[in-house]
Amino acid sequence: MRDGMSALGWCVIIGLGAVVIMALVGGFGLGVMPWRVQQETAIYRASNSYLTTQQSGLRTLRGQYDDLAGQVAYLESQQPQNEEVISQLRSQMAGIRRQMREIADLIPGHVQSDIQALIQ
Repeated sequence: MRDGMSALGWCVIIGLGAVVIMALVGGFGLGVMPWRVQQETAIYRASNSYLTTQQSGLRTLRGQYDDLAGQVAYLESQQPQNEEVISQLRSQMAGIRRQMREIADLIPGHVQSDIQALIQ
């Protein structure tokens, strides 16, 4: 009888232990981990390397935008009958502006003024 109770007791203890461990792990993951990830993300996004990388990306996109704007201006002055090409170039320009807005949203307060003026 004593051995039977001992085995039953161990099963209950192991079962309760498993439930407690799952509750702790689940609670830790739901309660603490998102906060920690959010804090780590905020710290990383405030780092100089992150800001510099995003600003360089914006500057590169600005160069591409200016190149397309020059092509549109040239085509409008020299070959205005190429409406389809001009329309495609303007669509590309709109896509670049949208991409620039998305990047700028990641680094508010750290966007150069000329880029800020373009995307507003």
